[in-house]
Amino acid sequence: MAINWHNLTAEEVISKLNSSRSGLSQEEARNRRHEHGPNELTEKGKRPAIMLFLRQFASPLIYILLAAALIEFFVMRKPTDASVILAVVFINAVIGFVQEGRAERAMEALKRLTVSQAKVLRNGSTVPSPASHLVPGDIVVLEAGDKIPADARLIEAASLSVDESILTGESVPVEKFTAAMEGEAAIADMGNMAHMGCAVVTGRPSGIAETAAATASVNISSNVYWFATPMAISTAMMASTTIPM
Repeated sequence: MAINWHNLTAEEVISKLNSSRSGLSQEEARNRRHEHGPNELTEKGKRPAIMLFLRQFASPLIYILLAAALIEFFVMRKPTDASVILAVVFINAVIGFVQEGRAERAMEALKRLTVSQAKVLRNGSTVPSPASHLVPGDIVVLEAGDKIPADARLIEAASLSVDESILTGESVPVEKFTAAMEGEAAIADMGNMAHMGCAVVTGRPSGIAETAAATASVNISSNVYWFATPMAISTAMMASTTIPM
């Protein structure tokens, strides 16, 4: 079950990730890196456009619509209705194709925004670290101008503002805080979280890191599934009423 880090206090997050305000030791960081792998955005191999388009037809609802079209044409002798259903199937496939193509391009753009270097606490000392070596529980140290190398629950955020436009589209920097929040929250409303790829505008914050596998940008860009448009759903309902019992 996913943990809503924004609902926890800073101390609760530190405890759950078995860390401390002085950071991890080098040995513990190595062990966690071995366990969790690198802090990198991963994506499936780029699919040819034709395969991406054909994928839009791999759905039970599409099979129902195609079956309904065949029944309309060959059994009910209603070629016009069959043509309408096939048109809806095609339009829905085009919409899905465009959306998945955008998602793939968004992932490529996010990978270009990742940073190569970070600063972390190791036994209380700030040391440079490759961003790919960050692990859950690392205390990440940031300053104005830095890009955030991993999603992090903020534990220090005095006078902090962050540019989150790559995730939210909002051009105005967002003020951040460390207090726990109540209830569910959209990414844009998580005031105590710093998100990978966003930029620190003001302040010298620190946060306790998650890694790329759990990062908000990945959730936004990679959780793309085929879905039926309202028109397709309506047509499916219509089609189901035309199938003879």
